[in-house]
Amino acid sequence: NQGRYGEALEAFHAGQGTDSGALRSEMRLGEGACRLALGEWEPARDTLERLGAAAPAYRSDRRYLYLRGLAAYQVGRDSEAIVHLQDVAAEAPALFYLGRAYIRSGRPLLGVEKLKQLLGEFPESEFVEEAEFLLGEAFLAAQDHLSAMTSYEKFLRQYPRTALRPAAVFKIAVSQFSLGDFLQARGGFQSVLQEAPQSEFAAPALYLIGESFRRQERYKDAAFAYADLIQGYSAHELAPLAHLLLADCQWRQELYGPARTTTQALLRKFPDHPLAASALMLEG
Repeated sequence: NQGRYGEALEAFHAGQGTDSGALRSEMRLGEGACRLALGEWEPARDTLERLGAAAPAYRSDRRYLYLRGLAAYQVGRDSEAIVHLQDVAAEAPALFYLGRAYIRSGRPLLGVEKLKQLLGEFPESEFVEEAEFLLGEAFLAAQDHLSAMTSYEKFLRQYPRTALRPAAVFKIAVSQFSLGDFLQARGGFQSVLQEAPQSEFAAPALYLIGESFRRQERYKDAAFAYADLIQGYSAHELAPLAHLLLADCQWRQELYGPARTTTQALLRKFPDHPLAASALMLEG
């Protein structure tokens, strides 16, 4: 209860030597909870799995079901998480992780259902802000871009200073991009670059600015975006692709010398990248 999970873990582990089976099971449950609090996801899942095997009565214990479901979610076993969490879905934490598990497992509209239930039944819970954001994520995963935009925009109105603002602004722009509204999308991507140039969304924003111009056959403007990505985010995983697309835009403008220079830069910097073959083809 004091947040001293390491000490509690030692005590729970030591206490499992007791002769009392009931007390030993409680100790193992406590061990699982502590391991989860410490971020030891796999050991927590293993501990709880052993508890369920040794003491089958715990398989209907709400504490066990929640902890087992949470441990499964944290190690990426979404189907297993759903099985356990749906039996305790009358509680806010279970609804939150159940919604996330549905989204991640490719059933986003079921995730929407659980998140809306959470927001309706537990409007003061600690999960509300992220649940509102996750509604946008779920609609985006379902490729319902209009609903995704509406959800993210509502989220930003409710939480104007949220740490999730760069993600929400970026994903509104992604939805606009997907709907073919390239002008509005570029405005959103530019906002990300201005507000959060060091965030994980900055390089993808530049890439999608370039893509939006390229789809409109505005190759000069696209080239500027790809060049900015290469210069500003040279270590990003999109950098090799930006090189190739920059070269393609240069080639389409009949700038054959610069295009060759760009492909050579790709081959020099990323000789083993899968795009190297495409760069050689373009260079030829």
